[in-house]
Amino acid sequence: MRRVVVAWMAAAALAAPIQSARADETGTATGGAQIQNQQPEPFWTTGKIVSASAIGGVYATLTVWAYFAWYHNKPRNLHFKTNGDGLFGVNTYAGGSDKLGHFWSNHMVSRGTSEFLIAGGWKPLPASLIASGLSAAFFTFVEVKDGYYYEFSTGDLAADVGGAALSVLMINSPAIDRLFDFRVQYIPTDEYLAGFDDGDVNFAEDYSGQTYFLATHLGGIPGVTDSKWSRWLRYVDVGVGFQSQNYKPEPDDMDAVPSQHLFLGAALNLQTLLEDLYGEKAERGHAHASHLVVHNVLEFVSVPYTTLRVAEESRSQSGM
Repeated sequence: MRRVVVAWMAAAALAAPIQSARADETGTATGGAQIQNQQPEPFWTTGKIVSASAIGGVYATLTVWAYFAWYHNKPRNLHFKTNGDGLFGVNTYAGGSDKLGHFWSNHMVSRGTSEFLIAGGWKPLPASLIASGLSAAFFTFVEVKDGYYYEFSTGDLAADVGGAALSVLMINSPAIDRLFDFRVQYIPTDEYLAGFDDGDVNFAEDYSGQTYFLATHLGGIPGVTDSKWSRWLRYVDVGVGFQSQNYKPEPDDMDAVPSQHLFLGAALNLQTLLEDLYGEKAERGHAHASHLVVHNVLEFVSVPYTTLRVAEESRSQSGM
């Protein structure tokens, strides 16, 4: 339900200054071998303070956006409302895209802020636990507030926690991180764009414009791209995708039928292409900040028209 790619892009854009702060802290030691007996580094270094403060800014931005997207001028329920909203049922209000949206949002925010903390000098495990805990707590608060305006959904909450947990796994398991991505492709619908002109900033629920894709990097499978004949497979991802259409926003076409689409697909691995141009991940300390931002965004975002649906199954509310 809650797609907040803006938060990750903001965090990624700020990562370079944090890395610079870390460089300032360590540069004297690496550039001046004469300093041998310096005092132990304090826990709260400049990089850690900057990264932690900036994450506070990220959540402040999210809070303001969420207020205007979901609660501003919205009537409150008479009582706290709880409901099981059907998960991926064909007759649910979003056809299941809301659950994948919750999962993706928490994974993206958790992963992005984890990398933010790591860039500031935090170790990967505590950074991932802190960042994922903050994300799960924030979205739990949102879900509780939804109970007073819409409804509290246990399915949404489970997806939130699952997405945050995936971030911890990916941060601390490099082999898994090299193998998988969970991404969203977003092309705004005409219905949302019409609402945007009237002040609607809730792109998160423009579900018909969103396609989710669990990608497997062929280049991450040991031995697959070792041969000169198969090296080109480094640029190919394969995986499973999902999209719901004509659920929300309500389509202008009165004859449009809400439908769900599950597909097997192949996609262009733009991260590998970027690494070929600018250097491997381990060398990113010497890369341009723009490369860092784009590479991290591509961890979560599929560029439109770079995914080919090879086989697809669909179902609709009409049963056709």
